[in-house]
Amino acid sequence: MEPRDADGKGPDVLFKLGERHFLVDVTVVNPLAPTYVEQEARKPGACLDAKDSLKVSTYGQRASRRLMTFSPLAITTYGIPSKATLALLRRCAQHTSDREGFLRHMTAALQIAVHRGNAQMLNAAVEGWHRSGFR
Repeated sequence: MEPRDADGKGPDVLFKLGERHFLVDVTVVNPLAPTYVEQEARKPGACLDAKDSLKVSTYGQRASRRLMTFSPLAITTYGIPSKATLALLRRCAQHTSDREGFLRHMTAALQIAVHRGNAQMLNAAVEGWHRSGFR
């Protein structure tokens, strides 16, 4: 599989689970972004569903042509995973001895990673404000 498109974008993770190869694209979505806020107000989770669909249509065919399974891994900036992300985690959990423990751990680990990223962005913004003299 081509690792990246001409614009430098492409799936982020390739791993083998049992006899299957999985190709995963990771996306963090802000449900309060102007692009999503109206549809989120009508149907919570709509931004995740839309992003999952976009990623599947972008990478699904390429993966299947190479006998791989594509899965989006989408999570909101608040740490809420998409349905496809939960399905991927459940599929991975089937290969562990403690399925429920694996799901709890991985869901929490993803949420923590997103919140750490949020904190890093806020810290960088505050440092930039201080350097610019903004008080």
